[in-house]
Parts: sequence; structure tokens; C-alpha cells
Amino acid sequence: MCVSAQASTHESDMRPHALRGEVLYTAGRWREAIEAYSPLLQASAAAATPPPLTTFLHLASAYQQLGKPQYALDVYLQACVQQPCASVWLGVGKARMELGETAAAEAALSKAVALDPESPVGWGHLATVALKLGRVQEAGAALSTALRFGLRDVGTLQHLARGFSAAGSVADVRVCLEAVVAIPGSAVTTRIALAELLMNEHDVAAARLHLEAAARAAATDEEVAAVHALVPRLIDLQMQLRTC
Repeated sequence: MCVSAQASTHESDMRPHALRGEVLYTAGRWREAIEAYSPLLQASAAAATPPPLTTFLHLASAYQQLGKPQYALDVYLQACVQQPCASVWLGVGKARMELGETAAAEAALSKAVALDPESPVGWGHLATVALKLGRVQEAGAALSTALRFGLRDVGTLQHLARGFSAAGSVADVRVCLEAVVAIPGSAVTTRIALAELLMNEHDVAAARLHLEAAARAAATDEEVAAVHALVPRLIDLQMQLRTC
């Protein structure tokens, strides 16, 4: 059998595994997706014909969903050999972040944004890394870039808000929370946190707007109670401003 015929046969044999893996991955059945995708990498290595990039990305992502960043990193590094593109380096950076390898994560994420300078997720992760390294001003600049390119990942923004809060950068916390509440379906608790922050900054008008929005969206007794707990303080601040 000629080489081209062998390659064609290999691709035909692998397609059912690839399709099954994709279906399982889309359904969020991570363990089963891994079982479907893993033979593809093994068979492709033996046949010297790499699988599609999505196979690497989905397999690595499934490992991350299961809390196995080292396995994910191994897959991403295999993908780097085949196609060292922005999405692969982004995956490497995220896996290294999860492993606590901050310097290596920064190097990988820097490669990702060099290849895709408008990656909001890449810049968002770089902001996270900069915070971990104590470079707060640099983290704020990376956050601004991420938002300019459309970062809308609630988890990343909330994580950054906590990091900036720990670093004492209130202005950046506000930027993060305002970005979160601008995303449809954002949690009521985020609006409440933003309203409280704004009251601390004596921005009463903005605090009132967000507290009123939180009151309208509150759906549980806990959320309603949290809103009501801030109302007396808001009223006091309004009265103080009127007497000034």
C-alpha cells in the first residue's frame, strides 16, 4: 500500500473517534471525551500524521475541567510541536498558572499575545500573573487592554477583582466589577459588592443606581437581605452630602 493510501486509511479509522470525542466534549462529559480523544494522539504519533488542533485543545481542556493541569500541560506541549499558535500558548500559560509556575506562565502568555495581540483572555491572564508577581500597575494596564479587546469572562474578572482588592488597588477593583455587571446575567452579589465599593468612595449616585438594580434583580432571601442591609448607609451618605 502506498503512503498516501495508508494516510487515507488512518484518517478514516480515526474519524469516528474524533467525532465521538467532539460530541462528548460538547456535552461536558470530560472523562469520556478524554477516553475518546487519547487514542487519536497515540495513533497519530505512530502514523506520523498529527490530528487536528481541536483534538489537542479539547483534550487538554477536558483535563483542566477535571482539575488535572499537568496532564493538560503535557497535551498543550505536544500541540506546540505541531502548531505553536496563540491558542496553544494560551493553554500552556493557563495550565502553568494552575500549577503555580508563574514565571513560566508569563512567558507562555507573552508568546500568546505576541501571536494574537487582540486576545482579551490572553491579556486577562497576563493581568492575573502580574498581580501574583506584585506588579500591580502592570496588571492594571493589562486589564485595560483586555477590556479594550472585549474581555467578558466573569470568572477571570472576579478573580482579578479579588486580586486587586488584596493589593489595595480600589480603582482597578471598580473597573473589574463594572465590567462584570455590564455582562448580561451577572450575579446580584456583584452589583451589591460594587454598590458597597462606590459608597466607600462616596460616589452616592452610582452606588444608588447599582443598589436599585440589585434590588430589582434579587431573587433569594439572602440577596434581598444584602440589599436592605446597605440601604440605611446609602441614606446616611445622601443626607451627609445634602448638608455639606
